[in-house]
Amino acid sequence: MGYGIRFRNKRKIWVQPWASNLRYRTMPSVRHRTDEAIDPRKTSPLLILALDIGVGSARLLLFFSVERFFFAAMVGLRKLDAFVKTRPELRSQSAVGGMITLVAATVSAFLFVGQIIHYIIGNPKDSLLLSKSVSIPLIPLTSNYLTTKILERAAKLPLDMLITFPYLHCSQLDFNHDGASLATSEFQKLHPKHSLTMRTPFQHELSTAKFETKKGQGCTIEGHIRVPVVAGKFEITLNKRTWQQAASILNRQMLMQVLGATSEHTSSNDELGDRYNSTHFIHYIRFGDSFPLNIEKPLEKRRHIFRNKYGAMAVQEMKIELVPTYTSTWLPTSSRQTYQASVVDSTIEPEHMAQAGASSLPGLAVQYDFSPLTVYHTGGRDNILVFLSSLVSIVGGVFVTVGLVSGCLVHSAQAVAKKID
Repeated sequence: MGYGIRFRNKRKIWVQPWASNLRYRTMPSVRHRTDEAIDPRKTSPLLILALDIGVGSARLLLFFSVERFFFAAMVGLRKLDAFVKTRPELRSQSAVGGMITLVAATVSAFLFVGQIIHYIIGNPKDSLLLSKSVSIPLIPLTSNYLTTKILERAAKLPLDMLITFPYLHCSQLDFNHDGASLATSEFQKLHPKHSLTMRTPFQHELSTAKFETKKGQGCTIEGHIRVPVVAGKFEITLNKRTWQQAASILNRQMLMQVLGATSEHTSSNDELGDRYNSTHFIHYIRFGDSFPLNIEKPLEKRRHIFRNKYGAMAVQEMKIELVPTYTSTWLPTSSRQTYQASVVDSTIEPEHMAQAGASSLPGLAVQYDFSPLTVYHTGGRDNILVFLSSLVSIVGGVFVTVGLVSGCLVHSAQAVAKKID
């Protein structure tokens, strides 16, 4: 069987005898001489052999060309090798070299771990800027309870306190904030009920304050109120009735001292005792959130002990400057506003109250104000590329330095040995 050519619809097709059951493969119409089909029976075997030899030669030439290219590339890379290796039989090892290697590895490991810890902690930065102006809307008269509480919370700052008077009863004390007194019920109109309580101190509170008192004596003031973000004042002092009783005794004793009717041993302490002793202990006074990185906390665990001839009555005035501080780390949700406190306090004795123009009664008077400057404490990290380069430089620098030092020591020892010989 051979090849044949047939025409179907004026198009030339090949007839393959061994695959007569397959479909015919249509060939383009013959228009030019070059489009004519070649009969394999007329193809010369020498031509086929020549074609096979040509294809094989081309493949072999391509293989040798690629191999030569790779060989030339490897030779070029070998010339660029900066880390020349010595043969194992030419290397010499010693105990001194092992010790030097151990020291270098220890130092590099220590610096490596320290650099990782420094990267994890970050590199905090502090900046001081003017405080941002904040507009607080007025509370409308027709607003509901929830809206009122939201606006009040946005416009006010939490003030927490825990203060113990170990020698005074709660019935002798009064608390007032910006003129709103607890005794006159004006304080309850501005603050929720139970936001401030006066109670007998617990034993652990007295132990912390290091006071020894009689059972049932003393008073602890615990408060959780909200104050406007403006300058203000709060006081914990003797109430008016108690002050009138103490003042009458003080006036009589002072008059007797002026007239010389009393001796040094018969002072007002004999009559007053500890009934009006204004000594107190501040467990804490907090405005908002405290700055977490403060080592010294001037408004915590502060003792004010009074000793005078007027029954230990005095006024402790504290002036607090609150500095807004924004803290943030590399985490996007870690930003928060805190406050740092700067405290200046002074003690005014009874004989100096009128001269100093003190308007407060014996006890504790705290004035606070907000600084117009804001501290921004931001914690960041170095770029990851800087961190990686520092790690590489630590390891490489340690070994290079140790290698130079050991080389100098070895050459120096050899030079000394030659001179001795």
